[in-house]
Amino acid sequence: MLYHLEDIEKIREVEKEVSNNGYKVFDISHWDSGKDYNKLLLSSLEIQPYYEPFKYIYNYEISPQIHSLVENKLLQEANTEICSILIPSSTLSIVNIANFLQKHKLNKICLLQPSYFTVEPCLNAFGLHVETRSLELSGNKFIIPLEDILSNNYDVIWITSPVFCTGTYFDETEITKLQLILDNQRFIICDESLSILGYSLRKKLSNSKFLITIHSPHKVISTNSIKFSCILCNNDYKDFFDQWIDLFCGGLPLSSYIAANHFISENYDNCLKMHLDYTDSIKQSIVTLLNKYDGQISFSHNIGQYMSIFYPMVPFKESIRFNFIKRLITCTHVSLLPGYLEGFYQELGFCFRVNLTLDKTLLITSINKVLQYLKNNYP
Repeated sequence: MLYHLEDIEKIREVEKEVSNNGYKVFDISHWDSGKDYNKLLLSSLEIQPYYEPFKYIYNYEISPQIHSLVENKLLQEANTEICSILIPSSTLSIVNIANFLQKHKLNKICLLQPSYFTVEPCLNAFGLHVETRSLELSGNKFIIPLEDILSNNYDVIWITSPVFCTGTYFDETEITKLQLILDNQRFIICDESLSILGYSLRKKLSNSKFLITIHSPHKVISTNSIKFSCILCNNDYKDFFDQWIDLFCGGLPLSSYIAANHFISENYDNCLKMHLDYTDSIKQSIVTLLNKYDGQISFSHNIGQYMSIFYPMVPFKESIRFNFIKRLITCTHVSLLPGYLEGFYQELGFCFRVNLTLDKTLLITSINKVLQYLKNNYP
């Protein structure tokens, strides 16, 4: 199931073709932040240097004080039943959790879509049985299919919060459903890599040994080459992860150790506030633009880096055709990642993600080009 990567490669080839014809292509979905955002963040970013590049850095050798400070900041409280496993990236956290599920014979997985593209092929690579189920969207609310989940007797439910590529968080009704799943002693793996401090699902659910969460605080503020990932889990699983991470990811790079120390500093909080102010300003400009289209177009976003825009007049079957994306890029000189690559369900029609850390003028202009193209060709 590597269609995600294969289709992105095809999109990149179209971008090259358009560029070779003398047109500059702007990617409104790209995962890297823009120059304006980078300049702004760098003006406040304070990372303490650490110049000892000789020794391996292992999770289990990092001081208990650092672990405790990371845990307390992510949980926003002290909790002696929870431990932190520090890992270089969320992708490697996914790999290590897949290994945990396999070794504990938790084989039947319900993957709630949309989700990070790594998850499904990784779980499959460990020989786990994966069934995908779609979150439903009603207004700006994503709905968990609880009855379907409980009736199928899954060992594990894998969910992403905020809902992947949307910046939208689950409301209290959906959180109650997740608590019921935990009460039924089913494991929940929650990928909270893009969850903002104060919005974590873990904080809103009971302190259950059946809950494992993934966090990546610097992914939130888009410092993608200085970051770490953290698995929060019950203390009972600490020894397992400490032993197996040596096999599946080795020691931490220096950049991850630096990032962990930065996260527990006050400067991280300052950077996060700057990030939220920047992305909220971009969001308001996009909402103003969307309002000009007479309610035909909707979006999903509460807070943070990514927003998804929905244009239901393009049928899903049309949106997954390569020629559809190729024509769009060729005509608009704008590239994007369509929602089907993230697992958005078919009833939504065509949707695409927008990175709110890109340069404002270019981003708004490019989104408008896409919307005008869609309106002219799919009224």
